[in-house]
Amino acid sequence: MEVDNLDFLLYLDELLLRGIFSITAEGYIEIFSRKRICDKSLTGRLHCENKESDYYEDRFSKDKREGYKGYTNSDANTRTVGSESDEILENRGAIRIEEEEKRIYTLFSFHNKLINNLSKNNQLKTIQNLCNDSIIEGDYISLNGLVCHESLYEYISSLKLIIDCFGVDKLNSIRKGDSIIDFNVIDRFLSEMQSKLSANNTTDLIVQCNNRDVILTVNNSYFFNNNSNKFDNIDCNVNILGKLVKKCSNNNNIHFLRKTGQQSFNEQMLAKCIKEFDCLLDIGIVPPKCPRIKCTENSFQVIPISMYI
Repeated sequence: MEVDNLDFLLYLDELLLRGIFSITAEGYIEIFSRKRICDKSLTGRLHCENKESDYYEDRFSKDKREGYKGYTNSDANTRTVGSESDEILENRGAIRIEEEEKRIYTLFSFHNKLINNLSKNNQLKTIQNLCNDSIIEGDYISLNGLVCHESLYEYISSLKLIIDCFGVDKLNSIRKGDSIIDFNVIDRFLSEMQSKLSANNTTDLIVQCNNRDVILTVNNSYFFNNNSNKFDNIDCNVNILGKLVKKCSNNNNIHFLRKTGQQSFNEQMLAKCIKEFDCLLDIGIVPPKCPRIKCTENSFQVIPISMYI
């Protein structure tokens, strides 16, 4: 399975991409470095010496004696002429050229090479493997599916927006019954659910692939470096590269309240809170429709590495 070089990335987990690619590419990321150094030096020395010596001596001796006395006269003349020249010529020059060339792949190139390497090594499963159940947890998988608008977190945010707009006192005045769960309790509960479901900036995104629900646990920061939103391409087909972490059978499910650590209790509590919003019907407002709380049969949980079109 070859990937198109012109695919456009919508979502990318850069940390996973670099880590997995370094393994599939023989344990390293290619960076080439090249240096060229040239040193040039010129040295010259010139030594000239000229020396002239002239020696001249003239002696004259005369003895003179008179009586018992004697006289001696002596004349001498010496002349030395010398000339010496020493010259040094020295010239040094150095030329040093350093060139460094590095080949660093862009994230788009990394992404394309990763998919091609996984496919070449027969490590990449496809939608066909998902449909015929020839896939196990831990496999890398490439999918194409439709991004759904269902989101429990966004639904809870909508309920919280209603409370913020109308106010707790106004909603308590039109609610029916005398349940202990009033809008003061509901407001605090929904705030806590929002905080837990958005912990570490991760949320669930549902993608439909051939009548099968694939739940992607996405980090909102990875939608092209915070420059796009996960619902910008709602109801659009996207390609997904990820790792399968869970397959649902008849005995288990993928619960959208699992991040709370008490999904059963919070599911029951949320159901009671939702009923209280029926009071909006009396003033002509239809409350938001609650999405699925969990997915059961034919559903899969995938950690996405990238989403692209």
